Amino acid sequence: MAAFADDRDFDLIFKSLYEKCNDAVYKNIFKLVKDEQVTEDLFQEVFISLHQSLPTLDPSRSIEGWLFVVSYHKALAHLKAKVKTSITYIENYDDYLSLDSSYEESTTTLEDQSAILSEAVDCLSSRKRQAFTLIRYENKSLDEAASIMGLSRKSVDDYLKQATNDIKSIIKRQSIYTVHSLLLVILSNL
Repeated sequence: MAAFADDRDFDLIFKSLYEKCNDAVYKNIFKLVKDEQVTEDLFQEVFISLHQSLPTLDPSRSIEGWLFVVSYHKALAHLKAKVKTSITYIENYDDYLSLDSSYEESTTTLEDQSAILSEAVDCLSSRKRQAFTLIRYENKSLDEAASIMGLSRKSVDDYLKQATNDIKSIIKRQSIYTVHSLLLVILSNL
């Protein structure tokens, strides 16, 4: 635990660390998220975390290393959240027909992808299909879906996970369309 004689010592150490590390922390975040606004937000979060944690950090350990790890994990958490939210069902595929020309040259169209997804959903058991439809198509929360289905939140979450895994397996089995191309489409729309 770091001990500070007074608030001035704390402020001087924090300011010194900020001046020494701010450029490297910013670059570390930006190389992962590639978005200036998000980088600035995460950058601020990192230094707020440092300000809050500085009194408890072990002075014999590298604070620069701590900053690097915290900035890396905050950037990854942002990316994971972004991917997770983008994997929700695209309700109206017509909005996505104007994708760039490189995608238009793709062997499968959005209509094909929609049909494949619909076929995969149709193959699910009734409970899995209902959980998936409520949450992914109708954008219901887990609590709302649980209430509609008359099940616990955990049961609905389990059905949703099983449905998602089943859909991935069904799509993988279809030679026309792979999960890899689905992810490329989703990631290209981020």
